[in-house]
Amino acid sequence: MTTRDVIFGAFARVGWYALSVPCAWCLREDERAACAWKEEDGDEVAGEDYETSLSLSENADANDAAMREIIEGGRAKRVRHMNGKTFDAHLEEVAALLRAWGAPECVATAGLGHTVYGSEAFPVRLKRFGDRKSTRAAVGTWTERLMFVYATTSQRKWYRAMVSEDFDGGRGETLPPKFVATNFYSGERREMSDLEGAMLTLMHAADVYSVLKRDAVDEMSVAVGFVLRLIVAASEGVQRAARQTANVDVQNALTKLHRHLDETVVRDIVSSSVRGASSSDLLSIRDSGIEAATKTLRRARTDAGLVLRATGVV
Repeated sequence: MTTRDVIFGAFARVGWYALSVPCAWCLREDERAACAWKEEDGDEVAGEDYETSLSLSENADANDAAMREIIEGGRAKRVRHMNGKTFDAHLEEVAALLRAWGAPECVATAGLGHTVYGSEAFPVRLKRFGDRKSTRAAVGTWTERLMFVYATTSQRKWYRAMVSEDFDGGRGETLPPKFVATNFYSGERREMSDLEGAMLTLMHAADVYSVLKRDAVDEMSVAVGFVLRLIVAASEGVQRAARQTANVDVQNALTKLHRHLDETVVRDIVSSSVRGASSSDLLSIRDSGIEAATKTLRRARTDAGLVLRATGVV
């Protein structure tokens, strides 16, 4: 990727945030069609591949090794990310968090490469959209698809949706919240399955949490509260997906993940984030932290302000 590509990408994102002008114009002409979502990136195909991917953990080491070759080939060590970390160190931390949180191997590998194609907030790309076929062959179909969808989904619109009333819970089985993504390059909108939406949300949670300071404080920060809201939304999506599948092994794996997120991950984050939190108070602290963060982020007048608060930049 050239300096020209990064500069054009940065300017395009300013236009997207300020005027909602899709960013495809900043890409070279031969890549503009490749950034659009295609049929093979749809929910039904992704769901089928994902059910297969859940049982193919034996390829995890090889897929991770292939992903690291891509990262090293893109000279990620030379690129700076937030908090002074190198880009490759950030990618490794996101993957480590996803594994610690119980995510399937294909999702953890996607976390390792979650911004290989760049993202709305990060205009540096290690791979071109035109390279999707070779990347897919190297790391696996569903892993590459998650990377691509993550890279092209509008972060500001996803975050805004996550703090909307749709994800407040209590809507009942007849009207569950919907994961709806917007492609910030093409402007397309697509409703995702619970399965894909939950995994994309979990990747966002790991991405945000990886750049936050982990020191315990007296009162939970807005960014940690937002991370918890993302994890809860992902957990609920996983639970719905478990009820929908006819594959017993997948159902058991998703139910296990739902319980781990609810019973272990959320509690661990709360206990490490709030000084003096007792085990009996963890759930109430979680709920009050999520509620406070949600109210604060809903009041953000601009999407840029929301993203900066949600990611702990301000």
